[in-house]
Amino acid sequence: MKLQTKSIATVAGVSFFAAAVIAMIARHRDAAPLAYTAPVTADVMSRPVVTLSDTAVAQALSGSSVQVSQLSVREVDGIVILSGKVAAKEDIERAGNVVKNIGFSRVANMIQVAKVLDDSAIERDAERQLARTRALDGCKFSIDSNAGVLTVSGRVQRELQADAARNILRTIDGVREVRADLKRF
Repeated sequence: MKLQTKSIATVAGVSFFAAAVIAMIARHRDAAPLAYTAPVTADVMSRPVVTLSDTAVAQALSGSSVQVSQLSVREVDGIVILSGKVAAKEDIERAGNVVKNIGFSRVANMIQVAKVLDDSAIERDAERQLARTRALDGCKFSIDSNAGVLTVSGRVQRELQADAARNILRTIDGVREVRADLKRF
């Protein structure tokens, strides 16, 4: 059966690159259309079925000293797809090995090395992103960055705006962690 990348991306809810990997796998296996399954599960030869969540993978990675920002974990047809950003190239392979050691034999590692940005560039980008977001109109923010740790303080009208600000700031290149002290007006 021939699958289209667009339909796989819609069904699996993964990025363009992950969709390409999935399409390649499906073409080579004559597989039926794939679907996203949560939590992550895999049947590994002599080991019992492994069930993991994004949180469990993140804990395993931090326990092995691999820091992955913007971590995303997906499982499609027994293949674990990792994406995110790390500080060094060696961490990419280490992250894949950590997931394999947990019990998954098939890992598509799409983790990339994050661009190294100075703190002032991170602050400018954070301010720009927050100012562009209409849902945050009327909010007051103060941004500070130290070695990629972004600290935002200020006032929001609703708790939903604080969540939106944190989520926006986590997506900025060079940000390793977001610390927020946002209070309601």
